[in-house]
Amino acid sequence: MRCDYWDILAGRVRNASHRFVEISPDGGLTWRQYQLGGGGQTSADIKEVDWGDYHQPEGSVLKPPVTREYTRSGQLNCPSTGNISLKQKIEGSLCELVRQFSEGQSASAAVMQQLKNNYCAFNGNVVYKDTDPFKYDLPNSWSILLSPQMFYQFGENIEDWERIIKKSAWNMAGYRDDPHNAHNVFVKEQLWELCRFMQEKEIDVSYLNWVCDLYHSVPLFLEYTLLIILQIFSERCDSEQLKKRVKLMFMSYPLSPEKINLEATEKIGGISGMRLSKRYINFVKTMSMSHSLLGRLSQHRIHQQFHHQPAGNSRIIPEKLMSGDPAFLNVSKSTSYKPIIFDCASLRGREVESKIYRQMASGIKSEIRLICQNGMIGKYKILFFHWLAAHHMNDTISPIWLMRDYQCYGETAQPFRQSNLVVSDDCYYLETRLKLPPERIRDYFNQPSAVVLQNDDLLALLDEFLALIAT
Repeated sequence: MRCDYWDILAGRVRNASHRFVEISPDGGLTWRQYQLGGGGQTSADIKEVDWGDYHQPEGSVLKPPVTREYTRSGQLNCPSTGNISLKQKIEGSLCELVRQFSEGQSASAAVMQQLKNNYCAFNGNVVYKDTDPFKYDLPNSWSILLSPQMFYQFGENIEDWERIIKKSAWNMAGYRDDPHNAHNVFVKEQLWELCRFMQEKEIDVSYLNWVCDLYHSVPLFLEYTLLIILQIFSERCDSEQLKKRVKLMFMSYPLSPEKINLEATEKIGGISGMRLSKRYINFVKTMSMSHSLLGRLSQHRIHQQFHHQPAGNSRIIPEKLMSGDPAFLNVSKSTSYKPIIFDCASLRGREVESKIYRQMASGIKSEIRLICQNGMIGKYKILFFHWLAAHHMNDTISPIWLMRDYQCYGETAQPFRQSNLVVSDDCYYLETRLKLPPERIRDYFNQPSAVVLQNDDLLALLDEFLALIAT
């Protein structure tokens, strides 16, 4: 209670046979154990708080100070932490950094040192997955370590922090059974905070080059994050060397999407689902196609064939006739169609739905309102994706749908599970998503002639679709 009053970090800890107090008079840099009884009146200095198998007893939580200021310079400006785990201490330090950066301050030396000490202890512990899965989760506000504010704070210690960043990230990526899970957790919960801080700091080439260096030694979920950073900021700098470096990174991004089923029976099931699917497909056959898209997909071929006798609109070639070869040239034309890859990885649900809502308010044809069950917006999206798929004229392969930050893809002309094809705004707070070059996507699927339709293309086609269904 005295420590709490004087804003000194303290906690009461115990094991199976004993309990004692630890305090830190220097804001968490070192800790001192005080034996209050039962084992003699002794004290000992240690570098790190030594929890071991101790835990916090009931009723020992100290109420944090409300609005006190520290008078001693360099002391950590945070509430009493008491008996908490290393992960919680790291989260506390990271939150303190977020507060300091949000207020335009530099990180205090005490916070940086405490964070480094705790991280070294945290990453150095031998922990088994079954007993402590939380070791392999990134702490809250972990993304601040990647921010330009922290980069300029690292200084000559930047290599130490790089090791902390890499080891923490690989711990998380290596623990999870689903290789995409670490990506989902980080992108949904932490990436938006990182981008918010980046908007508040002037970015220079040295920071972006550091991001490029880091990119080559981190797991996939961080590669995605670092490419987002480079996508946003590299075009704003004047370094042609950096831009070439970033381009090579985009072309070598390690795609390995999981194949999923987008068809109707997976979503609705049974005979009723197949009937509804047929209604959508049959109705799309009555709709006009996009002339601009068909123009991009079609490729005209000219065929020339020589005959001994005139055939159709053939013309004679005198040189051939004199040599005794077939001399009547018949020219014909045919049209083939390129395959389509729908890159829906950055197609935002908010944009798609707002466009559909506006058209619903203006008026939609009655026959379309009927098939879409009186205005359920999800049904209009299904109809839109069926309409997109109808442009795929290549009979040898199915259209490809890329989604979920390039983590998944599907192959079907019946994309019934429309919720998979748009980014959910409930989970993602970023205004931008990663947009890979079409060449990289074509290379991965080994379709060099494919037309890759990305976010801007799909939104323009949505406008065409809505004009077709308007009253």
